[in-house]
This record gives sequence, C-alpha cells and structure tokens, in this order.
Amino acid sequence: MPLRPKVIYGWGLRRTETSKLDVVDFGRNAKAPQFGRYGTLNVRYGKAKKGQPPRRRNVLSVMDWAVEAVADYAENVRPRFGCEDHPALWVTERGGRAAIADRLFMAAMTWETSAAPPS
Repeated sequence: MPLRPKVIYGWGLRRTETSKLDVVDFGRNAKAPQFGRYGTLNVRYGKAKKGQPPRRRNVLSVMDWAVEAVADYAENVRPRFGCEDHPALWVTERGGRAAIADRLFMAAMTWETSAAPPS
C-alpha cells in the first residue's frame, strides 16, 4: 500500500487532514514508548462544523506498520528532497507542501486494489 493511504488508515485521517500534516505534529506517548517520537499525532486542521474553525484533535498511534512507514519516510526519504527547514511532512521536489489530489489518490487506491494478489 502506498504511504499516504497507510497514514490515512493508520490514524483515521481525512485526505485534507493528511495533506496539512507537519513534521512537528508527531509526538511521544508515555504509554506507548515502542512508537518513539511517533506515539501521538496532533491533527491541527480537522473537519470543521459549518461556520466554525477546523477542530483540533490528538490521535494515538496503534498500528505499528503505520508508524514504521512514517518513520521511514520522515527519516530516510524526506531528507532527500532537501527541505529540512520546511514544516510540511509531505514535500515536493521543488520544496513546497505536497497536496493530495483526489483524482491521483483514487487512482492510487484503484491501482492498489487491482494489483492485489488473488485470494
């Protein structure tokens, strides 16, 4: 499964919440030290009620495979973009915040399910 859908599923996020994540949004959870600095996720731009600002919430990490995927990306892949000073978790090769386009996301999900081995 591609990385972003793992993050969406692993922490129960919406696509827009995922696209607005920053590196500093992850933190430690004293009750789950096995996840290290990825024990909690601070969602700053959650779904808003009509006429209200976005709601903030903290989500605890429970899926070890999701934590491993994010840790690998943040520590090994993201630095290769040369955007160490950029706050966004998802960055482009040009140094900006990567958006999650609905059409691309759905294409990736379709490809993933069609590429799955027969059961």
